[in-house]
Amino acid sequence: MTDSIDDWRFLLVRWSQEWADAQDLDAPAGERHPRDEEPLGTRWLGFPPASEERILAVEERLGHRMLNTLGDRAAAGAILENGQEHQGVIEGHPVVLRVVDLRWYRTYFGRAIGFYRRPPFPVLQAVWPDADNRFHWDERTGQRHRQSQPQLWLKPDDHPLGVWTAEL
Repeated sequence: MTDSIDDWRFLLVRWSQEWADAQDLDAPAGERHPRDEEPLGTRWLGFPPASEERILAVEERLGHRMLNTLGDRAAAGAILENGQEHQGVIEGHPVVLRVVDLRWYRTYFGRAIGFYRRPPFPVLQAVWPDADNRFHWDERTGQRHRQSQPQLWLKPDDHPLGVWTAEL
């Protein structure tokens, strides 16, 4: 099954409009998050899409097709689950799927909460290793790699302080 850009555009437009329709416009502005004002006015939750040229340039620079690899597998019938290791997502390195702790949802998945109306809904994080294929939970992994991506499988209180915890 292949989705066209128009199919996705239709879904995103509908999702954005449904979100805007569900908001309480009579609520005082101070009760709404300041970041919601622009999407409410434009009725659009996203950013302008990257051009195909920009996506191809990124993929070429990285040396592999990075977008939608796991999504394509799920669409083909694969069951994606916590702890699974997948090859072919990042060239030359595995990724491991980890269940995201619910306490991160509001910080990182606020728009999804608006779409689904409330958690829980399933979220898996694809975790990539360092250059030596060591993951965050390997004690030999360096600090620089540990800070390169959020560790959303941890409780926020157990996550190292830094850029990923700044909005908690």
